[in-house]
Amino acid sequence: MVKYRWLWLAAGLNCFSALIVWHQWWWLIGLVGCVVQYVRFTDIRWWLLGVVVAVIVGGRATQLANCYYQIPPVRTQVTQTVRVLPDQWQVNGNFAQAIGTVKHHQYLIRLRLQTRQEQQTLQHLTTPVQVTVTGKQLPIAPATNFNAFDRRFWYATQGINCQVTGRIKQMSRQSASKVAYLHQLRTQLGQRFACLPQPLAGYAQRILLGLKDATLAPQMTTAKQLGIVHLFCLSGLHVNVLCQGLARGAKWLRCPKILITLLQLIFLPIYWVLGGGAVSLSRAVLMAELKLLPRKRWQLPLDPWGTTLVLVTCWQPSVLMTLGGQLSFFIIICIRIF
Repeated sequence: MVKYRWLWLAAGLNCFSALIVWHQWWWLIGLVGCVVQYVRFTDIRWWLLGVVVAVIVGGRATQLANCYYQIPPVRTQVTQTVRVLPDQWQVNGNFAQAIGTVKHHQYLIRLRLQTRQEQQTLQHLTTPVQVTVTGKQLPIAPATNFNAFDRRFWYATQGINCQVTGRIKQMSRQSASKVAYLHQLRTQLGQRFACLPQPLAGYAQRILLGLKDATLAPQMTTAKQLGIVHLFCLSGLHVNVLCQGLARGAKWLRCPKILITLLQLIFLPIYWVLGGGAVSLSRAVLMAELKLLPRKRWQLPLDPWGTTLVLVTCWQPSVLMTLGGQLSFFIIICIRIF
């Protein structure tokens, strides 16, 4: 019965989040249905848990709704200085794009490169940089056709609702913090994997690091049609493979069992940053972490899948509103129900 408690709690939280974000009242029907099923469990601990996570999800969903519906003003001339991590750059010919941060606010930076030197510099960056961009400030355009990809909503889930389009005025390298060092390591690994023969290079970059390179698109066409890479990533199988490899290596070195578990608990969040932090990777990492934790110390019985969905919903209320989140959790939801 534990898995059904987590299932109804997670479903109710997502209906609650969708009601706040989309302002569509038919989500209220699903929310009422989930609440009716959830209140059948009269344990006070589950009631308190439901209230706490509902408050968290409500606050996060309100932030998401404000970011989505708050349209920034159009400025024809703006100069913006942002800090960009090395793995945030996407360079395709004379066009570059990145997500930059300034004073805890994020901007989508779209650049028209002026020289080949700028292109090569961005392609080989391995450290954080501070970039001054001069150009035009615009709101991110929404979907123009029915069922088309909604760029505004996608970037709103990351706290971004504004883009600056222009050219580089000035760029300087910055020192890396502890978290930025992991992003720097991710970039360096990506450049090393790019030197591997194709299609191994593309598979290694996409599966292990979550990196996408426009120049590798022709080699990935067959893999996309077969769906092999996508299913492998969505299932999180590579996370289990890496954890088992780490455990076997530590066991070969005759490490005690508690040390092996500790190494896995430390490795998983580090790999979450190195892997890009996608929804499917977050689910796989959290489920692996929960399976490693000693369950006897928890007051509530933990179901790894249900607890993971609740935690991911608290962090990203729109998890089941995106295709990646739906595909990542859909198969396991079907298994849990049937």
